[in-house]
Amino acid sequence: MDLVADASPTKRFFISYLVRDLSLEDAILDLVDNAVDSLVRTRNLDVSAKLLHIPVAPPSESVRAADVRISITKGGFRISDTCGGIGTERAQKYAFRFGNPDPSFPSALGVFGIGMKRALFKLGNRIAVTSRTVSDGFRTEIDASTWVDDPVWEFQLTTLEPAQGQGTAGTDIEVRELSTEVLLRLDDPRFLVRLADSIAVTYALFLGRFLTVELNGHLISPKAVPLGGSPDISPVFRSMSLDGVSCDVMASLAAREDGEWNADRAGWYVVCNGRLIVTADKTKLTGWGLPGPAFVSKYRGFVGVAFFFSSDPALLPWTTTKRDLNVESEIYQVARKEMASIARPVLTFLNRMYPGEPAEATAERRLAESLKPVDVAQVVSVGQSNLQLVAPRSSRPKRSSVSIQYKAEKHEIDRVRKKIDKPTWSAGAVGRFTFEHYLRTECPE
Repeated sequence: MDLVADASPTKRFFISYLVRDLSLEDAILDLVDNAVDSLVRTRNLDVSAKLLHIPVAPPSESVRAADVRISITKGGFRISDTCGGIGTERAQKYAFRFGNPDPSFPSALGVFGIGMKRALFKLGNRIAVTSRTVSDGFRTEIDASTWVDDPVWEFQLTTLEPAQGQGTAGTDIEVRELSTEVLLRLDDPRFLVRLADSIAVTYALFLGRFLTVELNGHLISPKAVPLGGSPDISPVFRSMSLDGVSCDVMASLAAREDGEWNADRAGWYVVCNGRLIVTADKTKLTGWGLPGPAFVSKYRGFVGVAFFFSSDPALLPWTTTKRDLNVESEIYQVARKEMASIARPVLTFLNRMYPGEPAEATAERRLAESLKPVDVAQVVSVGQSNLQLVAPRSSRPKRSSVSIQYKAEKHEIDRVRKKIDKPTWSAGAVGRFTFEHYLRTECPE
């Protein structure tokens, strides 16, 4: 007699374990992903490399800005958007399924089919989802504490009237009875700051182009990748493609802030379909030390970006949280070799600039100080394959300057930092500032 073993999954597994490796920040970003995905789908946005050619500015009249509003307090969580909404057919067949039954179904950021459900169960027990498109609408209410024991894997949908127009079509998600984990995270006074920063970086290519995001009433500005350029220095740029995925890789020096490079923002940035996955990475993940040089402080002026695009998001080299890379991905392995190659001339420049720390070589300093922030669209349009410096070293003018080095007590340097309100400045930056101040005030020309 043949027997049958029950291999069906349990709801408690999904609710209790699937959310375990998901941070609260990532859960909220998953819900923002759903809004952006609806925006891309309903507005027919092109998230290929062409996205890079759209300047960061108020959106044109032909592409109206959509809004995402997020509110999170101990009383509950809510995210609402005007990004086009989820149609009833999509809700019935795809949006509430655990796992994507049809990877070819049109999508830009929705790939694994677990993001929204995992995020909602991470947040709390009482969940309400309301969505309207220009054609139809629905609402569902979920009590996770009772649904988990119901053997039926379904959510009841109530049909609604459609939105009055594209400008009001969108989705509203509200979660009450927040989980204990979430309530404890909200006790952290820095949580909202970190969440806002994550949104500013993750959706930098959408914010200011197609999308506005508010967090607890505060508008979030995009935090662009700090790629630098000047009339003297042009970033390196190369393109490649493999099995339905295109990749644009660029590297350059970063634009300076207050005359200094910010080490926290140096490194590699990786973007998939317009969404930033990895930020300022300085590890083996993006090729540092494999087999090239490991990241050291003199490379704090380096910034590189790898943009991956595909009409099938399942082919992109991201993980289920979309905050890490699948290093086994074939396209990523190919791209990482190119990343190491195009980084080489930038690192060579920095090696010449810092033959021995902390002094900077004068000619390289002069070029570095001319760097200004540059939009990646400019880099793509130029398509430069090598780091460009206007003049080779042999043709640069002879040095007319010398290095000034001296020791000072740390507490005295701290007094100067406090006086000039620059608590993060390096000792070298303080020394240069004080010298220039003396020069201006005591030795005017």
